[in-house]
Amino acid sequence: MSYLVWYVCIVSGVLCRSHSPTKRLLFRCRSFARRIFLSTHYRTRKITVMLHRIIQRPLNTAFDKLYARRAAKFPINPDGVLRVRHPALILISVFISALVGTLLTALIVYMVLHPNTTQTPQQSLSILGSFILCVVIFYGLAVWAYLNYRNIYVETARDYVEQRNAFGRITRIYYSEVSAYSYWYEYNNKILTLFSSDGRQVSFRPKIYRGERVLAVLAFRMYNSRWPDPRNSSDQYIVETQAANGIAEKALWNEHPVGKNLLMPQNVQ
Repeated sequence: MSYLVWYVCIVSGVLCRSHSPTKRLLFRCRSFARRIFLSTHYRTRKITVMLHRIIQRPLNTAFDKLYARRAAKFPINPDGVLRVRHPALILISVFISALVGTLLTALIVYMVLHPNTTQTPQQSLSILGSFILCVVIFYGLAVWAYLNYRNIYVETARDYVEQRNAFGRITRIYYSEVSAYSYWYEYNNKILTLFSSDGRQVSFRPKIYRGERVLAVLAFRMYNSRWPDPRNSSDQYIVETQAANGIAEKALWNEHPVGKNLLMPQNVQ
């Protein structure tokens, strides 16, 4: 509706310039249509913001707490390696998508065995094709969700961070190879992305995959102009302390959400 009103505004504006006898009337029409558009747009935006505050924000907070509690159960190896897998909550999507796909498949079989005589063959084929497409989409979503649960993980250590995607591809970046990073919002979630000079990239949500150590390593690099030594107990104590109390996360988010040119001179090729 708002796009239609905006179209009326544009057309009336053009007519105002081309037909001088009706200029005053068209100007009033354009002003009225513009007010309708702005009020409609404002109301829609206000409702969206209100729904976000009432529904989406509490849900995100609840899921973040649930994910963080689950991630805390993953143990850290004696050598400092921590691997956190994708949340199992995604299996609900697998079940729902597979269930809908199965129901649509049963409906297709019923339509084939009991054709509707009131429809033409072309109509029956078009409806059948639409249902088959929906079945493929829902089964594809189920497979994609299962691959996410089966393969995705984030592994952090004293000297590297590693990620495996849904297709089983593993990407490992050593901290000394990190050339840049970004810590930003995407779909109301904080996303940390690391970049290497050769084009490799690791992106994940620190709250879900316990990336507080990675945040602490980045904060150490930003404030000390060097990477922490994985064999230095003093450096590792600072990293672990800042990761545990959340100082590193707050510092990066408030002061250094983006970092560039992080390669040390001895690591530049």
